[in-house]
Amino acid sequence: MDDLSGMIKKAIISKYGTIKDFCRVTGIPQSTLSSGLKRGVGNMSFNTVIQALFHLEIAPVGDAFMTVDDETRRLAEALSKLDDQGIQKIISVIES
Repeated sequence: MDDLSGMIKKAIISKYGTIKDFCRVTGIPQSTLSSGLKRGVGNMSFNTVIQALFHLEIAPVGDAFMTVDDETRRLAEALSKLDDQGIQKIISVIES
């Protein structure tokens, strides 16, 4: 199991309790998901991976993945309202 598969499985158990319940909600066949998690998500179809990530609120960020929670949404919304100068100030604070 690769890192993303592990992250997906952990998020499924945390949010849905079981893979079976997650599959029932999403419509992803349980055999497809179980096999993909065991062999790695690279062996799953792109659409299946995207569908799972969407339901689990996991977003790609650069070369990594992160769970999008309420705090992340609030931060992204606040950042989207900043002009270029405000964004540069935030970046300089973060990088210092």
